[in-house]
Amino acid sequence: MEAVFGMLGALVGIGLFLFGFWFGKTVNEPKEVEKVELTAEEEKAIHEERQRLIADQKAFRELMSYNPDMAYGLAQSKE
Repeated sequence: MEAVFGMLGALVGIGLFLFGFWFGKTVNEPKEVEKVELTAEEEKAIHEERQRLIADQKAFRELMSYNPDMAYGLAQSKE
């Protein structure tokens, strides 16, 4: 009798695994993305934001590479 329950438990486990696999595959299907044309003003704003982020990243890297040599003027700045 225990063998029958064991087999039923295994079938239920396999069934739940297959259901989870199927459910995950159907829920995570990629959605259709529609293309949007940007106006010149929007492109300019995006470009300005990108340049600002690049400058922020450069300043952050310089801040993170600060060391005692830079503090006492022993190292040349890399610009």
